[in-house]
Amino acid sequence: MRLPYGDSEGGRVSEQAFLEVERLAVKLSRRHGQLRFLGMLAATVQGGVWELARLTGRSPDDIAAEHTGFCSDRGFREWMAEVMRTPPGAAWSPPPADAPLAPAMALVHLHVTVCLALCRETD
Repeated sequence: MRLPYGDSEGGRVSEQAFLEVERLAVKLSRRHGQLRFLGMLAATVQGGVWELARLTGRSPDDIAAEHTGFCSDRGFREWMAEVMRTPPGAAWSPPPADAPLAPAMALVHLHVTVCLALCRETD
């Protein structure tokens, strides 16, 4: 499975930029350990989700449902939603062992889409 990628204007991001993000995620996972790196990414995503919830009055569950739809794998989508609705710093389950894409890349994707949503809300 590949993540959809595009910029906030609906344009395409270069494949090279996308591959560079993948390379960096692998490097950071090795440097910090996969679960620790996932924890750092999750905390960033969670902070954005909870700020978006505060600004919009929507629940973290609603925001998670909107942002995890890119993934067709139900178990992985549920894991991403769990991470998103968990308050920053709180514990969440480890990703499924048979995840269809690297959990770090999924969290990076969620971080970007949540940041874009925050930008739209604050403009």
